[in-house]
Amino acid sequence: QWLNFDRPPPASRFIEYDPVTEQWVRDADGNVIGGVRPARIDVPLGTYTGDNPYSGPSPSLDEIFCALIVGGYDQFPAAELERRYGTRQQLALQTWWALFQQWLDGFILPVDAAPIIEEALNFEGLPE
Repeated sequence: QWLNFDRPPPASRFIEYDPVTEQWVRDADGNVIGGVRPARIDVPLGTYTGDNPYSGPSPSLDEIFCALIVGGYDQFPAAELERRYGTRQQLALQTWWALFQQWLDGFILPVDAAPIIEEALNFEGLPE
């Protein structure tokens, strides 16, 4: 609505930064706090980092330019995923709820939510 009907955008928080430690403030899962939190941050499958280390001592120019843009990802161990979600259906349900909240806040369209739900339903790291 805020894009199409000239309404003010929903409130969001800046990503939290600690000037003392000079690092981003992170939640218990290691993901940054604040900003627009996509479903994969609210219903995480792992820790998402803001950097992606180079693959070796002589990285390519592409790797240097893209390392901080792409970011990194460390998936939770299987036992942790099962403790959190139990089954794929539970993961999909929690993902749907996070997406629904984002839709209410005006941060996602249903057409963009569909592949995220599909990904949760097809996630191989949990039993059916």
